[in-house]
Amino acid sequence: MILFNNEQYSKCLGRTNLNETNGHSFGPGTRSIYTIHCVVKGKGYLCTHNRTYHITEGESFIIYPNTLVSYYPDPEDPWEYEWVNFTGAEAEALLAASSFSPNNLVLPAVDESPQKFFRQLCVELDYAESHYSNPDLWFCLGNAYLRIILAFYIAHYPNDNNKKNGLDYIENMVDFINENIGNHALTVELLSDKFNLSRSSLFRIFKSSFGISPKEYIINKRMELASNMLMQTSHSVKSIALSVGFENSMYFSKAFKQRFGLKPSEYRAK
Repeated sequence: MILFNNEQYSKCLGRTNLNETNGHSFGPGTRSIYTIHCVVKGKGYLCTHNRTYHITEGESFIIYPNTLVSYYPDPEDPWEYEWVNFTGAEAEALLAASSFSPNNLVLPAVDESPQKFFRQLCVELDYAESHYSNPDLWFCLGNAYLRIILAFYIAHYPNDNNKKNGLDYIENMVDFINENIGNHALTVELLSDKFNLSRSSLFRIFKSSFGISPKEYIINKRMELASNMLMQTSHSVKSIALSVGFENSMYFSKAFKQRFGLKPSEYRAK
């Protein structure tokens, strides 16, 4: 258990093992601490408040203190997960800066996994406990890496009231895409730099707003504009390709056919 502001310290973090006799299950029961799980392989179920969540690889879920829960592996594809327990006065405020809440217990997978931070926490504490006898050092290391883990969730899953929430950004991003659709340099990386958001945050925002990734959104916009130009103008295919951000007209024709099932010239002639 990692404690933010308590002199007591005891280790309570780690990774599940397929040979564990409990099969990575718990409950029904309650604990007086927070527990975050990061599923690194397989699937499982979380049951609480008369609701069952099916949780898959890459997703994270949280257990709040004094909440009746049970969780167990999918028998067909049993999970493995990293986990950390913690408590303390700062815990609630830091979690509130993320999308975790009593009404939002499961967070979806993103491009970057927090697994490495859970692993590093275990490695550093194992090393400290085997090389140093001072529990204050263990406590400081535990706090430091726990804050890194929580910072990951705050950065990649910000609270809906956060300034960088998708609702605050999506209109400006859509306007930027529309204004720069003819620029071949318009990429997910450019959006990320322009709006100071990680790729995983962009993915979450677009997936939530449009049901597709930002890359798919840009391609769809380019194909939509190209199809309109083919039907409404006499511009050459090469000219249209350049107008919608493709430097290579052959690559444009290939992408267009994948999208509409016809080459640009065939689409215009239909």
